Amino acid sequence: MDKPRYEIRRIGVFSATKTLFLLGGFSGFLLGLVQWAFMGLIWSVTRDLPAGLDLQGRSALSDFMGDAMVNLAMFFPIFGGFMGAIGGAIMGFFLSWLYNLSVRFWGGLELEWETVQATVAVVPTSHAPGEQTPLPVMRVPSPPPTSEPEPPPGVQENRPPSSMYE
Repeated sequence: MDKPRYEIRRIGVFSATKTLFLLGGFSGFLLGLVQWAFMGLIWSVTRDLPAGLDLQGRSALSDFMGDAMVNLAMFFPIFGGFMGAIGGAIMGFFLSWLYNLSVRFWGGLELEWETVQATVAVVPTSHAPGEQTPLPVMRVPSPPPTSEPEPPPGVQENRPPSSMYE
């Protein structure tokens, strides 16, 4: 049996732009959180290192770095989300436009679909004394055979006339 083949002929530019805008904004926000956590880790590790300063100087430097980290904690995720959203929108627009342009010359991406039948696992029904009883197997029914949908009432099939005067 031949596998059905499909081809992607066009990608909606606005659809790709808005999808990558949202994905870029979300991933940029997450990246900003990771950057903030990494900066916090660096600050917490280097906070107590001897820097050749007296005790009061180290305390002032530590307090300054702590205040700066609080400000960066709010800045990195927001800035990362904003830049990710803008970058994602630009890339979504550019890449979908480029794909649609290339389809005109070389054709679209070809996809092959294959329907896979579910397999049923065989579970032994007997077990040794003292062992846990195996769980029952849920059998997955096979999908019904596909048929073409019937036309709505009042719509006749498109057939050639059997004679010229029908």
